[in-house]
Amino acid sequence: TQKLFRLSGEVEKWLLKNYYGGINASFENYRFRDKEAGGIYTISPLLRDKDGGKVFFIGLSQIFDTRTTNTYTTKGLYLKLNYSYAPDFFGGENFTGSSVKADFRLFKALSRKSVFAFQTYYHTVQSKQTPFYLLPQLGNDLIMRGYYSGRYRDENLLAAQAELRYRIIPRVAFAVFGGAGNVYNNGNFSFGDLKPSYGGGMRYFFDPGRGQSVRFDYGIGEKRTGEKRQKGFYISFSEAF
Repeated sequence: TQKLFRLSGEVEKWLLKNYYGGINASFENYRFRDKEAGGIYTISPLLRDKDGGKVFFIGLSQIFDTRTTNTYTTKGLYLKLNYSYAPDFFGGENFTGSSVKADFRLFKALSRKSVFAFQTYYHTVQSKQTPFYLLPQLGNDLIMRGYYSGRYRDENLLAAQAELRYRIIPRVAFAVFGGAGNVYNNGNFSFGDLKPSYGGGMRYFFDPGRGQSVRFDYGIGEKRTGEKRQKGFYISFSEAF
């Protein structure tokens, strides 16, 4: 079981046309307890700092954004780069190192009702020894749908997805999506190890003029030997990206 306290803030300022620069900071305090001793969590030598710990990040972000809107985007691109560093504030096994995130999105209207959307996301955490709870995690309701967050985690995460959206009437739209991604340790990336993610869903626009919607998605992932196929149903506000 996990207990997490997190406090974070981020500020960007418009500097040039479509370009923003900013700073961010966050504090996280993790605590873990194993309810059933004797399993992987107890015996695995790969899990560092099993009881939890504290980390404070401070970083810089750069954004280039030409999207028509950030709710139901029909045209434009978005690129965000973030670098954060965690100094040795707390000592012991608490994390000291850096984090890099890159998020690229492209949107193109195919017709008055249909939109093609594409996203690539990269996240890496680097240090001499990274606690397991800070390793990038594959899967959530935004990217690599079908995998629950934390099933796979490692030093690096790379994922990409594409989505075709069709708005049949002002209040209702449908979408199909597909993508691939994986987590991997440094220098060990392989295209053959990429995991699939695909599915579809519906959007109900409670404010059609502003493009604000409730999203219903069903995502499907891989089928591992001896396990049921990984999948997930998601209800959320706004588009996945």
